[in-house]
Amino acid sequence: MNKDNYKIYVIDEDRELNLFKKAIIVFDTSALLDFYYYSESTRKEIFEKLFTKLKGRLWITSQTEFEFLKNREIVFKKPIDTYENLNRKTNKAAEGGHIDEIKRKIDELSAIIKKDMQGQLKTLIEKTSKNDRHPYLDKDIFSDFEDNTKLLEQQVSKFTDFFDSFKASFEKEVNQKKTQLEKSLLNDEVLQQFECFFKTTKPFTFSEILQIIEEGEIRYRNRIPPGYMDDDEKVGFQKYGDLIVWKEIIRNITFENQDIVLVTNDMKEDWWQLSDKSRSNSPRYELIKEIFDMTGRSFWMYDMKQFLFKSKKYLQTEIEKETIDDVTQTINEEQKQQKEIFGEFIWLWREIEKHLRNLTIHYATIDINNKQYNRMLMPREMVSFLININIVLPNIGSDIMILSDVRNKLVHGVILNIDNSMINLAENILEYLSKIHIEDTNFL
Repeated sequence: MNKDNYKIYVIDEDRELNLFKKAIIVFDTSALLDFYYYSESTRKEIFEKLFTKLKGRLWITSQTEFEFLKNREIVFKKPIDTYENLNRKTNKAAEGGHIDEIKRKIDELSAIIKKDMQGQLKTLIEKTSKNDRHPYLDKDIFSDFEDNTKLLEQQVSKFTDFFDSFKASFEKEVNQKKTQLEKSLLNDEVLQQFECFFKTTKPFTFSEILQIIEEGEIRYRNRIPPGYMDDDEKVGFQKYGDLIVWKEIIRNITFENQDIVLVTNDMKEDWWQLSDKSRSNSPRYELIKEIFDMTGRSFWMYDMKQFLFKSKKYLQTEIEKETIDDVTQTINEEQKQQKEIFGEFIWLWREIEKHLRNLTIHYATIDINNKQYNRMLMPREMVSFLININIVLPNIGSDIMILSDVRNKLVHGVILNIDNSMINLAENILEYLSKIHIEDTNFL
């Protein structure tokens, strides 16, 4: 047994130092787009203290360039939504709408005082005011409480006016921030810096991409990284985007004859070696072996916060702790958003499945003894039945099956995250099913 054969799968300080001193540094789309979420000071520090030291060794693939330019404006505008979300919830955000919520609570308090509390007090006085029958109480015991109730109402009214003034000032400040962000989109400093620091690899031809897709079909069926996690989420060439990036990296290594470091904030299992569903600090072993066998060069990966931390150690970049904290918070926020998307998708799927069952039971013309059986039908069976009787269109049925496969992979941990395209598809399917009219639902 030769232990040296395993050395390519682990990293030590000497090998890591050599990578940071000499390797080509490739950024993927996720690492680039996250720059729009960093503070201006964080971006400036990374550009000035890190990228200047790496200039000439920073690369992106042409596929990454395409994905970045396609998505940058969408991502760029997300910080604008975060400001708007302070006032009211946007895009079904799990949190936000704080100003609206404060206003709602103030209105509730005002209503409680005016209608509930004062109304109850008025009723209490009326019930105890007649001295010729029980219950009877002296009116004087209510006077102080009445006065303080009116005083409380006046204070709440004053507070409401104060809140309205605060809200106006708050919204003015928020609108100023949004306007600044919108103007900065026209003068995109991030894009300008990327154009200054990054080289771009030569793109594959159409015929070369078709060859990659042909290989990708085999790789994805056998869950060979990278890219198979996108199998159910994307269509066309984009389904094989990660694999195209990977192939460009390998080709570039062959031409440059240099080791490669990939910086990515994509935390999916088709890039990282996982243990108990948590990301480790190692690339997938298959990726390491593929590059080594095809080029003889070393390969390693870091997320952005790891890359900044390691650059301080090996390049003496003097990156501030606050910068690394900002990057870490951005990555953590993205992971939190993924959990929210996961929950929203599962809810949408349950609603879709509920509609499928109701439609199937209604149109199946079965007796009461078979009703429970129909409640046990799987989505594929229900969709086939509804397509056969022309209740559901075939293309809608195929989309439902895509959602069903994604749902199964999510709940069984086969995939760990999804993007908003699946949410949008689920919303459209649910809207479609909701419009199907059931004439008689008495037996459901």
